[in-house]
Amino acid sequence: MHHAPVAAVSNPGDDDGLMRISRLPAPLVRQQGGVTKDWVVLLDEDQPRPVAWRVHARFAGYLIGRLATLIDDPSALATLENRLDGEHFTMEARTLFSDIIRTARGHASRQEATRPLPPEHNGDA
Repeated sequence: MHHAPVAAVSNPGDDDGLMRISRLPAPLVRQQGGVTKDWVVLLDEDQPRPVAWRVHARFAGYLIGRLATLIDDPSALATLENRLDGEHFTMEARTLFSDIIRTARGHASRQEATRPLPPEHNGDA
């Protein structure tokens, strides 16, 4: 079985609908318009009809980088949420941005939950 590197992944069996970005196994890689599409972005996994986009490695890397920025910078995440609420986006863009926000929030929450407490909060002084 092929095990591909994955970014921004929810745990298998979780029904949290997080975005998944994963390298495709060789039999699923396609050439489209002269571009090798060797990664997949899965969106709306919690919906009856999830979306899967084959993408180029550079776009997958870009999305992973943007997610990392949003996880590390709550103000950037809030800015994206505010834009999503107030601007007119296509349905595809709204789906992408909504999943980016949910994924970033989920990862930020998990990071916060596993971060050790400072000494003044855990009795070590």
